[in-house]
Amino acid sequence: MMNRVNTNTEELRGELDRLAKSALDSALNSLFNEIEKKLFTRADHTSNQHDKSELFEKIAQLKNSRNDFEETLYSVIRESNPILNQINWASVVQNRSLALQMEDMIAHAKAKYGIEHAQYESRIKSLNLTEKESFPQHLYTVSSITYGFIKASHHFQSDIRDSLIRSLGTHVLYKLEPLYILLNDLLIQSGVLPEVKSKRPPQRSELESLIDAISDSESLIQEQLNEHSRISSEELQNFLKSSVDNKDVFLQSKSSWSPKNLIEAVIERFRKSHPSLQSKTELHSHDQEIITLAGAILSDLINNNDINPIIKNQAISLQAIVLNTAFTDTDFFSNLKNPAREVLNKLVMLGSDPYLSTDDIKKIANSVKSFIRSTSSKETPAFETLSEELDGIENNELGHVAAPRAGNHSLSSSITTRSRNRITFIINSAIGAALLSDEASAFLAKVLNPFMIHVLMTHGRQCDEWKEALAVLDNVIQLEVKSASDIRDVLIVESKVKELIKHPILGDDFFKVAVQKTAADHYLTYLKNKRTQFSIIQKRKEEERETQATSNIDQLNSESVVEQVEAAELKNAAKVSSIPLPQAHKNGIEANDGRSAEVDVPKTDAAVPVEETNQPEPEPSPYENLCSDPRIKQFLDRHILNNEWLQIYTSDDAALRRLKASKVNMELKIVSFANRNGEITLVLPIAQFISDLLENRSNPVFDNPNYNSAKQQLLDTIKSEGLI
Repeated sequence: MMNRVNTNTEELRGELDRLAKSALDSALNSLFNEIEKKLFTRADHTSNQHDKSELFEKIAQLKNSRNDFEETLYSVIRESNPILNQINWASVVQNRSLALQMEDMIAHAKAKYGIEHAQYESRIKSLNLTEKESFPQHLYTVSSITYGFIKASHHFQSDIRDSLIRSLGTHVLYKLEPLYILLNDLLIQSGVLPEVKSKRPPQRSELESLIDAISDSESLIQEQLNEHSRISSEELQNFLKSSVDNKDVFLQSKSSWSPKNLIEAVIERFRKSHPSLQSKTELHSHDQEIITLAGAILSDLINNNDINPIIKNQAISLQAIVLNTAFTDTDFFSNLKNPAREVLNKLVMLGSDPYLSTDDIKKIANSVKSFIRSTSSKETPAFETLSEELDGIENNELGHVAAPRAGNHSLSSSITTRSRNRITFIINSAIGAALLSDEASAFLAKVLNPFMIHVLMTHGRQCDEWKEALAVLDNVIQLEVKSASDIRDVLIVESKVKELIKHPILGDDFFKVAVQKTAADHYLTYLKNKRTQFSIIQKRKEEERETQATSNIDQLNSESVVEQVEAAELKNAAKVSSIPLPQAHKNGIEANDGRSAEVDVPKTDAAVPVEETNQPEPEPSPYENLCSDPRIKQFLDRHILNNEWLQIYTSDDAALRRLKASKVNMELKIVSFANRNGEITLVLPIAQFISDLLENRSNPVFDNPNYNSAKQQLLDTIKSEGLI
């Protein structure tokens, strides 16, 4: 029996679609994020470039085919499928093992919320009797969702498809119980009441339940207040001020630092300083977010394994001052030129320099200690003074850098010079007192040196390219300094050099520049000649072994002749390879032939630009005004805040970072970014991020035609209006 009270078929179907799609979209996001995270983890932990490329291609396919997958899924769910009345999952999946897993998933899901599903299925069948087109017999049932999912999964490669199907139960089917409760309630309120007894208690209206809850909750509210205290913003800020005066350190850990741990440490320290509070204490969401963002900035420094432990200790000691500054300084998050942010950036830069002298490290530590001792909550922290002291240490460590004009110092220029000197130091240290051939010396100075500079400044020392460059450096030097006894030694070096030259890291034109091409060609020719020499020697050794089989006398004579020939050959080879290496300039990478460092670091499109980033802007950036533009917000919501992996630009001298945009905070004027574990690890001003997006410094990891089209359309619009 079915009774319908004031039910509009079209409205009812629309509401069913809205509720079901909302629940399924949420479950599918969880599923795809989990598969994507696993692929990223595998890519991060593989050293094979081919396997890494394949994994990234799979991630790209996972994202690019997502829309097609969902269209197919909902299309199949919403149509009438008689096959679902008696379905053979083995024939649908075409994999018996997966089919058995599918059957187990469906059985487990129905056991988990079978009553709700049975009631919903009965009501849909009742509607189907009179409205077959609007309400297919299996609309949004477990069977139709599973069937649609399998059909839609054919948009992916077989291994991705199998992974999706295996995860269907955990991430989708087992999470649908709330959906069927809502769908049943909707149908009941619409008068769809087939003769199915419900084991759930009758549902009262939300208004009646709310009135009852309010009238009976006085004692409950009081009880919760007694055992669950919330720290007010004023109390928290007063506590942070006292922590600055007391030189408190909330979190001592030097590794595995996370914003969550920092929040817990702050709450615990606050609770200990207020003994009257109960054990359960929490922060307001706004205060919690500020500490989370400040903790992310600190964690970037403290979790960095390249930072010197002494510098890391000073960063840990700064946490109370940094937290208090985050609450009191309005542009701490939104301005990368903020003095506090600049101090942290300089600590990262100096602390990650493995060739910083012990004296300089002590100077940095003493400067930070002095700053902490002299800082009081009653005065604004003198971050500008500390920044100038760090600049002084940096200039002293660079040694040869010219004194900055008018007291200004270009951070970008100093980092570029530092990187250049660091690479020169690494190469010279590896060479030591060894004498290299002219060809090998030129290759190291004019090919490998600029390659390593670019890798260091844009990708860091944790990437595969850096390891490849070090391997080439080691092999080239080893080939020169040891008496290679096998042609394979030369072939190994030759193959590594060719791989380096073909590497796309600096763009196709890098190794076509005259200086690099000449040095690379000469070295390859040198290796070819060396192979020829070893081939001659090896051939003569084989002839010698053949001669030994004839007679002992001939063998002795032959050995004598061969030894003489080998000695002559090796003597000639030694003459070729023992030409003294020109001594490198201590403070630069100039060659002894009088050419400047411009030869070693050519001015190509692929070369790293050096910009004056420390000069104050005469006018505010036009992107500041765009932050509140609704078109910008719509673009970010649709194409950035949608679990899109992004290559985030932070500065000219830093590697791109692969993260997801987590949240846009208009109050603080920032965008926060999270890693694959969902932890916030980067905070950037909105204006800068928009500028980087529109000027192609930051981009999605995977090419997306929809993103490209929307960005170009937005760019054309705001340019036509003269906004930028």
